[in-house]
Amino acid sequence: QVGLMQSFRQWAARAGSGAAGTSDDAFQTMLRRVETLDFGTGPGQAVFYSGPGQAASAEAFARATGRLTIGMARGGQELANDSMFQALSPMQQDFIWKKASAPFARGASGVIHAFVKGARPERVFRSVEEPILLRNRSVYQLIEYWD
Repeated sequence: QVGLMQSFRQWAARAGSGAAGTSDDAFQTMLRRVETLDFGTGPGQAVFYSGPGQAASAEAFARATGRLTIGMARGGQELANDSMFQALSPMQQDFIWKKASAPFARGASGVIHAFVKGARPERVFRSVEEPILLRNRSVYQLIEYWD
């Protein structure tokens, strides 16, 4: 956990520096705010994704089955609708989502679905969420979709 937070701080420093039109204060405010948002889901409700086109597949699956992706969770909706978040650079927004992924994965339980065709090892699912899910004693099955 310490290593993950140190990585977040290092990346945050890079993402926050020199962003055109976006103050470092706004980015730092959003970094603090994301820690207070609710990314919780009920048992078996969390749906993860990584890879080209996988967000659309995961969201369609979640809507059809009454589940939630990170963006559909209460915290994800609040984040996406926040004008300060919307004003951040794409790199800063990506970092904020990465930071939100840890509590989303920690709060998952039951059977978890992940759409991971084309997932790269350095991206969020493989580097942040999957390790947390594999250590999460409340998760008893992780189903990965490759189509």
